[in-house]
Amino acid sequence: SRTLSVVAHESASYHHPTTMAPHPDREDDLYGSAAAVYDLATTLWSGGAIWRTRAWCLEGLRPEESVFIPGPGSCRTAVLAAERGARVLAVERSPAMHRLAQRRIERAGANVELVLGDWEEVAAGRTFDLVVAEHFLNVFDGARMPWVREALIRRVAPGGRFAIADFRPVVHGPLAPLQRLHHLIPLGGCSL
Repeated sequence: SRTLSVVAHESASYHHPTTMAPHPDREDDLYGSAAAVYDLATTLWSGGAIWRTRAWCLEGLRPEESVFIPGPGSCRTAVLAAERGARVLAVERSPAMHRLAQRRIERAGANVELVLGDWEEVAAGRTFDLVVAEHFLNVFDGARMPWVREALIRRVAPGGRFAIADFRPVVHGPLAPLQRLHHLIPLGGCSL
């Protein structure tokens, strides 16, 4: 059987209509302009909550476990998992984010397999002890997201875990317009 671990973002976010991040052989790298400020912007925007949810996904991680992280951003979580002794595969579609992640991995001296490509192709036929969807599902539109979630669950090895760190929308109240505005500024625009 599979264990499902779910974590909700400490403060909610606007669920925006999107499709997938760009493929590395396409020129529309939507994260290109955001890569340089990605970590700082997400930390400031969420007060550090985004990082805390990502770190939580690794709770209970044991050395030598296999970890799969599609859309790892700057690979901060992947590096932390590797530092804890896990075997990590991270697959990034954005060339700009891939370069950022590669620099982080090199600076840390971490043993992370970072692949520029499509996570579905790279992970096809493989299973992992831990699959981490860290602020990844929210980049898919409502019609595609359940399929992506199920495809990720199929990558979980028997007895493994699926950890989600993601957003839930604020529908009412003073934060709702701010969340929608967030997706109109450069960082938010990376996923429109």
